[in-house]
Amino acid sequence: MEPIHYPIETRVRDGRQVKIRPIEPGDFQAMLDFFRGLREDDRRYLRNDVTDPAAVQRYVTNADNTWLVGLLAEASGQVVGTGSLEPEHHRWTAHVGEIRLVVATDWQRHGLGTVLSDLLVRHAMALGLEKVMARVVDGQHGAELALTRLGFVREAVLRRHVQDITGRRRDLIIYSNDVSHVWERLEQMVADFSPMRLD
Repeated sequence: MEPIHYPIETRVRDGRQVKIRPIEPGDFQAMLDFFRGLREDDRRYLRNDVTDPAAVQRYVTNADNTWLVGLLAEASGQVVGTGSLEPEHHRWTAHVGEIRLVVATDWQRHGLGTVLSDLLVRHAMALGLEKVMARVVDGQHGAELALTRLGFVREAVLRRHVQDITGRRRDLIIYSNDVSHVWERLEQMVADFSPMRLD
């Protein structure tokens, strides 16, 4: 698989242009502003308190490590979305990675989440991961649509598993995408088109 070259300039469905690149240590303030600018309805589904500077600092710092792929999308100098891929570190799930996405309200349902998800799946393949998962809280319809468009399937529902920032218990839906079949197709293509050796 060819490496992904950043930054990537693309357009979402309504024609707005966005630039996607890896997160850097200097992005702390821009990321904090982005998270604090999210509507409460969007923040209620997030695992951590992203208005806490310490939590954002950990995210930005971890995204600069080799074990976590962190991407941000920006338009007109402002962050409008972010995504990350975190490979599992336990031996029995070393072939699995988890993706997480957050997209600004005004950019939701325009394809930005799909673009970020696609890039993260490609990173997973480049890392040799066989399976990618995503956790979605019931009610995140845009995230579910983006994942299904990329071939993710609903694998499990954990009833009343999470408590959002308002204290309400909600279902957690586990989606997964088996990317190993993509590797199998690539290997077959290489085998089919490898030159024959004539001695």
